[in-house]
Amino acid sequence: MKKTNKFSIKMFFIFSLILFFSMIFIILLNRVFLNKYYIYKYKIKMEKELKEISKNQNDIYYIIKNYKGEFNVFISKKKNFRDNNFHMSMGMMTNTTMMKNHIINNLIKKLDENKDYIIDSYYNMPFGYNEIVGVLKKNDDFIVMTFPINKIKENSQIANELFLIIVFIVIFSVSFVNFYFIKRFSKPLKKLIDFTNGLANLDFSKRIQLKTGDEIENLANSFNYLANELEINFKKLNDVTENLKKEKDIRDEFLKNVNHELKTPIALIKAYTEGLKDNIADDREEYYNIILNETDRMEEMVKKLLEVIKNEEINLKKLEKINLKNYIENILEKFKVDFINNNIKKDIEINESINICYTKTDFETLMVNIITNAIGNIKEPKQFYIKGKDNNEYIELAIFNSSEKIDDEEIEKLWEPFYKKDKSRKRSYGGTGLGLSIIKKILNKHKNNFLFAYNENKKGMEFKILFKKESCK
Repeated sequence: MKKTNKFSIKMFFIFSLILFFSMIFIILLNRVFLNKYYIYKYKIKMEKELKEISKNQNDIYYIIKNYKGEFNVFISKKKNFRDNNFHMSMGMMTNTTMMKNHIINNLIKKLDENKDYIIDSYYNMPFGYNEIVGVLKKNDDFIVMTFPINKIKENSQIANELFLIIVFIVIFSVSFVNFYFIKRFSKPLKKLIDFTNGLANLDFSKRIQLKTGDEIENLANSFNYLANELEINFKKLNDVTENLKKEKDIRDEFLKNVNHELKTPIALIKAYTEGLKDNIADDREEYYNIILNETDRMEEMVKKLLEVIKNEEINLKKLEKINLKNYIENILEKFKVDFINNNIKKDIEINESINICYTKTDFETLMVNIITNAIGNIKEPKQFYIKGKDNNEYIELAIFNSSEKIDDEEIEKLWEPFYKKDKSRKRSYGGTGLGLSIIKKILNKHKNNFLFAYNENKKGMEFKILFKKESCK
């Protein structure tokens, strides 16, 4: 529960900080640009009203007298303009008025024959002069229109204050909604974590029920399927091992290895699920694929365990006549893609008349595991062959793959279940560590002599099996 709370709180604060700094950024933009934007809009509005006055055919004094707009409007009948109603002496003018007269006179001078009006804004001028000023030439008169920028600043300040209030309301509201949805999202992940903890402790009795309608629900269904398979097969495995009292030491070691090998993918599944819960996955699809791949690997391991259990049976089923070449060619067809993808050069030399007596299921399991191991450990020049010949008393079958040399002492250890040649990572001969163990059990059950050794001449490992010539009764 603490982990879930930690995740929810962390996500809440991250989202809230992003939202908060985004709003602060918007507020700063407002403070920098809102005032300028207001000035820009007022200049457009002033331009529109000057154009309307320019089009008005009434007397200029009548136009000004009936002007209803928000701008200040004055008339000048001469280019040397003074905003003193033409009665104030120069000595009585304030500095601000003089600055205003100076600016308006400069704008009048900038008017040319192709332009009837001109508009400009002045702020932070000497003597505190801050206004938008427009001048329109109408006949021989000049209409001056002004608007104080200080008033614009007051409006933008009020707007910023209102926006700030709205921002804090939005931050509070969105943060509340965000926390609600984060809590809701974390609940199914919490269930997944609890479930995988149970799997890690080899408790397969629980099932998880999620109805999210997305990949998390699919993942939960996969976990339930995995738990079902593990529960069934572990029960079978325990039943078999209980009957093998005479091989107690081997059984205990075997179960210890099974426990270790199954915990590895379960731990991976748990780790990637926690990664999804803590939202540290850059690519969620990749995390889902890894979890599903580990589930598939565990399923394959369970199947191999069943093969081990099945081959513990001493009694042989009915032997059947098997044409060696045809049967092996059919098995090799299953590995066609592997040979092509790995650029393996394949060769088969078996006389079509050679037959053996064997249990078909055992023979197929035997050959599939031998070929799988050969392909998985093949090295350059990537040569693979199967040769079969009749040696009077026995049928000899040789399977070769080019590879590095394995010492005799190491070969003895390879038959042990779950043995790893490289203790740090890579298995030697077999993806689950059970392939060669299964091979040995089948050959011993059928009392076949066999040899697995390095061929110095051909530079690779060769597996030779001697099949007894016997009647298929």
